[in-house]
Amino acid sequence: MFELSFAIIILIKTIRPFIRKKLTSNISDENFMFINGLFILVLLTIYNLLQNSSKSNIISSSFDTIQSLNCYQIVIFLFLGAMTIMTTLSMLDLDKTSNQSSNIVLLKGLSTLSAVLFGAYMNNEKLSQNKIIGISIILVGIYFINKSNSN
Repeated sequence: MFELSFAIIILIKTIRPFIRKKLTSNISDENFMFINGLFILVLLTIYNLLQNSSKSNIISSSFDTIQSLNCYQIVIFLFLGAMTIMTTLSMLDLDKTSNQSSNIVLLKGLSTLSAVLFGAYMNNEKLSQNKIIGISIILVGIYFINKSNSN
C-alpha cells in the first residue's frame, strides 16, 4: 500500500503544475485562487461527510474542535494557511514565467535538501554519511540542470 500511495503522490505532484499552467492561461491569479479554494472546500466537505457518515454530528464536532483550539494553535493554522497562499501565488508566477520541467526538478530537489537540513536543525536529527552524500548529489544535479538551461 505504501508504494501505491507514494506513486499516486508523485504522479499528482508531477502533473499538477502542467494542468495549473494550462488552466491559468486565461484565468487571473486571483480568480484561480478563489475558484480552486472553493472546489477544495467542497471536495473536503464531501470527503469528510463520506468518511464520517456514521457520525451525525460531524459539523458540530468540527466547530467544537475549532472552539477548543488555543491561541498558539490558531496562529499556527493561520500561518499554515498563509504559507499555502504564498506558495500557490509563487507557483502561479513561476508557471507563467519559466520552464515547467526545470521548475519541477529544481523545486523537488531543493525542497528535499531543505527538508533534510530543516529536520536536522529543528528535530536534532543526525546528518548521516548517506544524507550528506545525497545532499551532494542533489546539489550537483541542480548545477547541471541550471547549466543545461542556460545553453
